[in-house]
Amino acid sequence: MSIIWIAFEVIINFYEGFMETYFIYKFLPPKTESTKKNIIAFALCFCTLGLLITVMNYLTIFEGILGIVCYLMALFLYALVNRKGSIIKKLFAATVPLVMISLISIITLNFVSSVNSMSIKEIVTESGFARFTVLIFAQALFFISVKLMLKLLATTSENFNAVEWIAIILILAISIIMMFLLHLIAIDSTQRLYINLLILTIVAVNIIIFYMIDSISVKNNQKKELELLKIQEQYSHQYIENASQQYDSIRKIRHDLKDQLSAVYTMIVQGHADESMKYIEKYVNVISISESFVNTDNYIVNAIINSKFAVAATEGIRTNCSCIKSFDGIDDIDMLHILSNTLDNAITASEKITDESERFINLDISKTMDIYRIVVRNAINESVLKRNPSLKTTKLNVHKHGWGIKIIREIAEKYQGRCEFYESDKMFTCLITLKSTLL
Repeated sequence: MSIIWIAFEVIINFYEGFMETYFIYKFLPPKTESTKKNIIAFALCFCTLGLLITVMNYLTIFEGILGIVCYLMALFLYALVNRKGSIIKKLFAATVPLVMISLISIITLNFVSSVNSMSIKEIVTESGFARFTVLIFAQALFFISVKLMLKLLATTSENFNAVEWIAIILILAISIIMMFLLHLIAIDSTQRLYINLLILTIVAVNIIIFYMIDSISVKNNQKKELELLKIQEQYSHQYIENASQQYDSIRKIRHDLKDQLSAVYTMIVQGHADESMKYIEKYVNVISISESFVNTDNYIVNAIINSKFAVAATEGIRTNCSCIKSFDGIDDIDMLHILSNTLDNAITASEKITDESERFINLDISKTMDIYRIVVRNAINESVLKRNPSLKTTKLNVHKHGWGIKIIREIAEKYQGRCEFYESDKMFTCLITLKSTLL
């Protein structure tokens, strides 16, 4: 074997490692914004893969399961260290390029073997035109497949949840084992055409199953979005009703203002100062129920907090709010769901306390750098987490309720944040952090 041929095969091996790494690089977003670090990690991965492929080709004719496991570990380590995403998604990203190159190599080998009337072992071991054709044709197909797969996943992968990702990975793993076994049969078989047809059938089944999972996932997401829209509509109606009640209260207060002032004036003139002070205090309490508790630059935040605090006031619940002015980088609908659910839960819990003097709700919304911090505290008369650690709904219509906590957690995950619940000194605390989507 000449030095030129050896160099050619090594270049092919490193190119294959490059394309496998490239798939992960494009499919998963980076953990760091440092271009230098991302380039170094990319180069280390594809160079490691190139060396592994070269060494495995030198040690054995067919890498087999051992080679695939080594390549998978290298790709998965790169995804784990340098790219974002769940463990399942990273495992999928490491598996797909290996499945594609294995499939393409098997089909190409069998096709060229059939055309040239040569055994697969002869093609792999000899440095001739057949071997050259297999290498060039396989890598060209691999390049096209990677591009097409990335384009396909760009429009479908966001629909999948963890269970669906696991199903796809298992199907891919079973498929690659089946294709590898068929390849072993094809090495000494004269019926390579039928084996190729079986392999293509496996590919077709994988494609059909992938689209079926995607279709089911889309329908599930649509169903979920519909439920969210129903919840949003419910809160919108509730806000309109509360706003209407507040408006009626304000109109009544304005209408009665002249009479109230006349009554106070008369009591003062007649020397009933104490009675007039009590009368004014009672009148101020009525007005306070209709006042605005917060005034930010976001009308949805204003509407939700003011309407919920107005409801709390009618139930004898003391409220306190410390809030920032703007909420850049957070979707208005997401803020609606977070504030509606947390404040509803706080009001419900506070209503269970018999002594109204102990009822309170504290809302604190702050921002440090690009991280929003939402803290809702309320009084409790007994431990909620001990009695209901998973915070499942206790309402009768479970299919209509019990979405609140799940929605909050999903929104926190969407913004790379967290949602935590804890208790201390008869006080329940909900802590939510959200990362602004603005760069």
